[in-house]
Amino acid sequence: MNIKSEKNRLREEILAKRRALEPGGQKEKDSSIFHKVLALMKLYRPKRVFTYFSILGEPETRTLIMFLMAHGYEVVIPKVRSVENGEMSLHLIRDFKSVETGEFGIIEPKDSTEEVEADSVDIAIIPGVAFDKKLNRIGFGKGFFDRLLKKLDCEKIALAYDFQIVQNVPAEEHDEKVSCVVTPTKIHR
Repeated sequence: MNIKSEKNRLREEILAKRRALEPGGQKEKDSSIFHKVLALMKLYRPKRVFTYFSILGEPETRTLIMFLMAHGYEVVIPKVRSVENGEMSLHLIRDFKSVETGEFGIIEPKDSTEEVEADSVDIAIIPGVAFDKKLNRIGFGKGFFDRLLKKLDCEKIALAYDFQIVQNVPAEEHDEKVSCVVTPTKIHR
């Protein structure tokens, strides 16, 4: 089996497990992830935090975003710039009025928000479908976050449930690793 088909098999297996989750049934696990991320925030003391609005059974991030905004952090989220090229831009948001549903049903910043450079981000919260203990990552297969991760020169913290940590993620040369993966039970470094 080649790497692409192995990635697709693994992606489908993990996405099926995420789809099987009870809506809202992960509150205790999400809370554990949230508190571990807050501990990392205290450790790294970032000013500007890149994150995303969770979808499709991902660990919940809305609470984290609200906390960050309420406590004076600058919050940056991605916007799909070009579907064809798999490019995203980064935008500073000040409140939930500055976001809307964009490409693929993902919550994105409105066009009126301030665009910022990737090198201005102090810490990044990254989504993914599957991870291994070597910190390899599989996303949805479009390469959006791999391209973005190359531009980010900061700690890259992925959020996942424990079942998303697998023995081996097949990695290709263009695949980008994360700095750590936060699950309800552990911070994998």
